Amino acid sequence: MSVPGRPALQTSKSVGSENRPPIPQKEWSLVTFVWNRDCGTHFGAVLELLRGAQQIIRIVCPFIRKRACEELVDGNVFHEGISVRVLTQWAPAAFIRGVSELQALELLQRLGAQVRARASDLHAKVYIADSLEGLVTSANITHAGLHTNVECGIVTRGPDVELLVAQFDREWRLATEITEGDIIEAKRSLAQHSRRARALQKELNKLESGFARSVRVVRKRSYSNGGALVIELTPDERECILRPVHGRGGMQSLLRRLQENLRGHDLSLTPEDCERVVRYANTYGQGGFQNRLKPLAADIAACIE
Repeated sequence: MSVPGRPALQTSKSVGSENRPPIPQKEWSLVTFVWNRDCGTHFGAVLELLRGAQQIIRIVCPFIRKRACEELVDGNVFHEGISVRVLTQWAPAAFIRGVSELQALELLQRLGAQVRARASDLHAKVYIADSLEGLVTSANITHAGLHTNVECGIVTRGPDVELLVAQFDREWRLATEITEGDIIEAKRSLAQHSRRARALQKELNKLESGFARSVRVVRKRSYSNGGALVIELTPDERECILRPVHGRGGMQSLLRRLQENLRGHDLSLTPEDCERVVRYANTYGQGGFQNRLKPLAADIAACIE
């Protein structure tokens, strides 16, 4: 898909200027910080902001997944009489890897939203309700972005929101409209190459896992909390723990316990839990359940060395 070129931004001050005058502060602008940690989640902030729109919702979001869209639908964000404009990224790699989903764009279109896209240069995440309130953030419309990732954003109210609206409208004019036919054709193409894409993704996952193990001590956070070991899981490790568990038995009961002890990306483990994880991962062969526990067992070993 071709995307029009992007002209230089028209600004009153040079971004790199050393002697530029200070930006005037408007007296009744209000800023609120939003984190995905101890102060709630982005889901609540996005839901509250978009529900407050009376005329138009503007969204800039590179990666959008169906599950997160359905959560917003269930929250009555896209109610009757509201115009919705969504500016997203149109990049095959994102759809192949599943970080963005064509089904999500289909859902938005069925709800009456207008969808336009840029190529892979789009990285901003902005949510605007009318011209009164806006959220500038790091969070995409994905379950992880709205709930579990470490994300941070700023909600602004007042005259500054008009600047966000002006920039959105400018980018909207430059973007390419995504039609129902575009999505159907993209889904057909994706299906044709899905087997090869899955094989390549499997190889990429192996490379990423190997690299992660080589730097685990640098990026891994762990601490003691009342006798329990708390380990921060990577997104892949967390997804592995949260996969559905079927059947009954010691391994299944352990996995269900781990799921219950998971808060966001932080997994709390008692000494007994640690012993069971290491024992099940290393003693009972190479089955699917055992492989799910091996990265966690390696984490535990690194933490108690």
